[in-house]
Amino acid sequence: MMQLPRPEYTTAVAAGAHFCAVTTSAGLLRVFSEGGLQLHVMSVGGKVVAMAASEHLLAVVTVGGVQSSDAVMLQYMVGGCGCGFVLMMMMMLDDA
Repeated sequence: MMQLPRPEYTTAVAAGAHFCAVTTSAGLLRVFSEGGLQLHVMSVGGKVVAMAASEHLLAVVTVGGVQSSDAVMLQYMVGGCGCGFVLMMMMMLDDA
């Protein structure tokens, strides 16, 4: 069983074909192999809104940028998990 460093806790989980990804209270994205070996760790840069995985792909949506009373700016990262690397692409979404 994999345990996170204290006092870090899981905020979201997504599983692909050969990996499992978790975001944590420390603002980190941790990607694990099928056997529980941590493959990658990176900062997600904001509060996680959603996370999903399919096959070798992973998507993470976070609250990002400056917020106003009538608008929420979201940031998303999409990447491929495999061959020992995670490739992430970031884009900003705005409702304006």
